[in-house]
Amino acid sequence: MKGLKSEPAEDEPNSEGAEPTLGKAVGIVFDVTKVFILFYRHRHILTESYPAKKKLHLQLSRFVKVQLVVTLELLGIESPEKM
Repeated sequence: MKGLKSEPAEDEPNSEGAEPTLGKAVGIVFDVTKVFILFYRHRHILTESYPAKKKLHLQLSRFVKVQLVVTLELLGIESPEKM
């Protein structure tokens, strides 16, 4: 598995489609977090009246949390215990 590399130096060529850079990875994490916050604000997960919908939203929330924690660990960033 290829790891993330830091941004190329100014004199280093940057070919599009190459390995992801650290800056791109951080940007993706930030974007996913923003989208999830919007989702969470507009959904009343714990008070959802349809059990299947509530279950789906809880599963999605857990999935996003795990992905964010793993990604932050790969970036060397400690995640909070409670999100």
